[in-house]
Amino acid sequence: MDHQKPVQIRSDVRRAAVPANRRAKPVSTDDLYVVGNSNYRLLVSDGKDYASVVDLGFGSQSEKRGIAPSRSFGEAGLNGRIVASTLSTQQLDSGFLLQGFDYLAVMTSRGCFDFSGSDILRTRSFPRSLRHTDSFAAIANDFVDLVGFIELSREY
Repeated sequence: MDHQKPVQIRSDVRRAAVPANRRAKPVSTDDLYVVGNSNYRLLVSDGKDYASVVDLGFGSQSEKRGIAPSRSFGEAGLNGRIVASTLSTQQLDSGFLLQGFDYLAVMTSRGCFDFSGSDILRTRSFPRSLRHTDSFAAIANDFVDLVGFIELSREY
């Protein structure tokens, strides 16, 4: 990988974040920015109501370094408004843990799941764990919730 040419990587990510077959489009592709990264995936937003997930593979230069729109994260599961107002993201095996001022959400290939309801001060995921890859701790003033989930295949 040539680290002296970040412009090419940026344009490839921009191209992958707005695939031609996608119905929703950002206002401008120049305003796209990376909100989070997780397991060689980037969560991209325009800061308004557009969100996209880009896969980063290990391909050769002729394969555009493997940068492509994510096949597993469909358009229906992405909530652009939640992504645009996210303050922090954390890595989960199945997607992203998103925390904002007044919400906590998990974004997976199945959709965006809201875990809000109380004043969460901090969250912690366990990306290097062998057993708890899709688990996170939600820490409040007077309690700690440990949340774990399993994503079933689309056949179920």
